[in-house]
Amino acid sequence: MITEKSDKVIVSTGIQSESFFNVKQENLAHIFGILRNQLYSDKILAVVREYCTNAMDANIDAGAPNCPIQVSIPNAFSPVFKVRDFGKGLSEEQVYNIFGSYGESTKRNTNEQTGCLGLGSKSAFSYVDSFLFTSYHGGSKTVYSAYIDETEIGKITRLTVEPSTEPSGIEVVVNVKTGDFGAFHDRAFEVLRYFTPKPIIHNDNHLQSRIDNHDSTPILSGENWSITKNHQGGYGSRLRVIMGNVVYPVNINNLGLGKLMEDYIYSFRYMEILLKAPIGAVKNSASREALEYSRKTNSWLFNALSDFKEQVGEVLSKQMESANTMWDALIMYNELSNKVGQSNVLKYRGQVIHQGVISIKSAKLRRVQKNRNQKLQWEDATHISPHSEARIFVDKGNVSRHELFGRINSYGDLTTNTYLLQFDNPTMADIFLSKPELEGCPWVDLATANYVKPTRKQSVGKSVFSEAYEFANGISWRKSDHWKPCQIDIANGNGLYVVISHFSPVDPFLNSGNMETFKKLLSTCGIDQPVYGVRAKTASTLGSGWKPFQLYQVELFNDLTSKHDFATYWDVKKASIPSIISGFRCPVYDNFEFPDTIREILDAIAVSEKTVWTNEFKLANHLFELASTRYESKLQPKIDEVMNKYPMFSLLGWIGGGESAQKVMDYINLVG
Repeated sequence: MITEKSDKVIVSTGIQSESFFNVKQENLAHIFGILRNQLYSDKILAVVREYCTNAMDANIDAGAPNCPIQVSIPNAFSPVFKVRDFGKGLSEEQVYNIFGSYGESTKRNTNEQTGCLGLGSKSAFSYVDSFLFTSYHGGSKTVYSAYIDETEIGKITRLTVEPSTEPSGIEVVVNVKTGDFGAFHDRAFEVLRYFTPKPIIHNDNHLQSRIDNHDSTPILSGENWSITKNHQGGYGSRLRVIMGNVVYPVNINNLGLGKLMEDYIYSFRYMEILLKAPIGAVKNSASREALEYSRKTNSWLFNALSDFKEQVGEVLSKQMESANTMWDALIMYNELSNKVGQSNVLKYRGQVIHQGVISIKSAKLRRVQKNRNQKLQWEDATHISPHSEARIFVDKGNVSRHELFGRINSYGDLTTNTYLLQFDNPTMADIFLSKPELEGCPWVDLATANYVKPTRKQSVGKSVFSEAYEFANGISWRKSDHWKPCQIDIANGNGLYVVISHFSPVDPFLNSGNMETFKKLLSTCGIDQPVYGVRAKTASTLGSGWKPFQLYQVELFNDLTSKHDFATYWDVKKASIPSIISGFRCPVYDNFEFPDTIREILDAIAVSEKTVWTNEFKLANHLFELASTRYESKLQPKIDEVMNKYPMFSLLGWIGGGESAQKVMDYINLVG
C-alpha cells in the first residue's frame, strides 16, 4: 500500500547544532521486544491475519490474484498453524534483508497489495519465540528458522536447501499450544470469511464449510457495500470497512457524522454494514487492528456513507417498482423496512413513501385485536397497516347499526388484520377511498354483504371475585413493582396463576426475571397471556378455568416439541458430544460406513442443525433451559456406548481431514 508522503515545510533560524533521533545497538532488543509483545492486543488473531494477508499480497505480486492461499488449522495430530502462498518466493538475500528486517517492505509503491509497514512477517514472535518458514524459489526449497536468541534481538537461520519442483512461494509454520486449537479455528473464521478468493483449509473441514457458506446471500448489497446479519449478535448495527481482505471496525463517534446519519446507521438493527475501500483509501493503525481516524480516513468514510445511504434507497425503490398497486407497494415497504430498517427514503412510481401505514382522520376506524386472555375484540385505531391478509370493511353510513357486525360475520372468523371504517355519508367515503394511497386496497362495502343474525351466548354461573396481583414487566429492584393489584373471577374466570407470598413466588424455581423473559417470548409468538399472583388460600378455591403457571409451561413445552419435532434437538443439546464424533460429519468421512450406533448419533446431529430459530423455537428453547436439569437425553446412552467401545476416542479432538482422518477410520474398522 502506498504510504502518505509528508508535506511538511520546516523553517529554521538560529540553529547552532542538531542531531537525528536514533536507536542505539544496545537498545534494539528493548525496541524489538515492544514491537513483538505490545503491538498486538489479540496475538492469535494477529498471527492469522498478518500471515494470511501477506500470503494474498504475495499471490497478487506474482500476478495470481485469483489463486487461493492454503491454510492448515492446528489439531491434536498436527499442532501447527501453516499458511502457504504461491507467490515468487524469496531468495536468501531477500530473506535476510526484507523478511528479517523490521520496517522493511517492498509494497510501499503499489496499492495492489495491503502491506507496507514491514512488521507483519514478524508477528509470530508475539505468540512464540521461534517459527519456521520455507521459501520455494528458483527451483529450490529452503527452510529457515526464525527465533529469539540470547540477545533478545532475534535471528534467522538457514536449516536446509534441496532441489524442488513445487510451485514457488512461502510457507510459514507456527507451533500452537494445545489449549489454543479452538482459538485458532475461531480467529481463522473471523479473518478468512472475508477473503477473496476463499482460501483452501486443511485439517478442518468444518471451518472450510463455514467460510465457504458465510453470507453467500447478503440481505442487500451494492458494488462497494453489503448488509449482512450481525453474527456477533447485539441489538445495534455494526459498521466495518474492508480494505484488501482486512476488515476494520468503525467507531461512528470518531467521525462527526451528525445525529441524522448516526441514527440512520443505528437503524440497521442486528446487521453488519460492510464498506469496501480501495487499498490506500483509509489509514490503519500499525497493528492493523483498527483504523487511524485521520483527515483522509474520515473524509473517505463520510463520502462512502453518503453514497451508501443514497444507493440503499435506490436499490430498495427499484425492488418496490415490481409492486402492481400502491397497496402492494406499502406491503413491500413494510417488509423491506423490517429487513433493513425504517430510515431509508423509498419511492414508488416516483412518489416518496414516508410510512408504511394509512392514517385515518376523516372516519372512525376500529381494528380487531387480542385482549389479555387471547380473545379477539374490536378496539379503536388510528391507522391501517397494509397486509396481504387484511380485510377492510367499509360502512358508508348506509348500514343499520344493529346489522353492522352481522354483515361482517358473514365473511367468517375475524383475524387481527380485520378493520372497520365508518363514514358519516357515502360522499365522504367515496372521496377517501379514491385517494392514490388506497389503490388496490381490499375493502368491502358492507351494504352489499349478507346479514347473519348473531346467536345468543349461554349464561354462566355467578361470578365470585377475589383480590389478586397481575405480573408486570419492570426494571425496579422492588419485588412489589412487578405485581399490580387487581381482581379476578375465581369461579368463572380463566388464566394462569402463581402462588406468591410477600410479592415473591413460593416456588423457589420461579423468579421475576425468568417470568419476564417467558412473557416476552410469548409476545413474539403473538400470545398475550397474563399471569396472576394469588395467595395459597385463594389458589385452593380457583375454578377449572385457572391453570398453574408451571403446568402451563410444561404443557406448552410438550406441545411445541411435538408440533415441530424438537425432541431430537433437545437430545443433542443435552448430550455431551465429544469433538472427535462431531468431526465425523466432515466430507472426508462421507464414503465411510460407520457402525449403526455412530451413524444414529451423526444423523441426530444433522437433524438438530437444520432446526430453524423461529419465535416458537426460541420460546421452546427457553422452556428447555429452565427444565434442562430434569431432561434426560435419549442420545447420551448411545454416545457412552460408543466411547466405551472405542476408548482411543477420549484422547482425540476434532479431526476433519488428512492422514489423521484415515487413521481414525482404520481404528474404527479394527475395533469393528
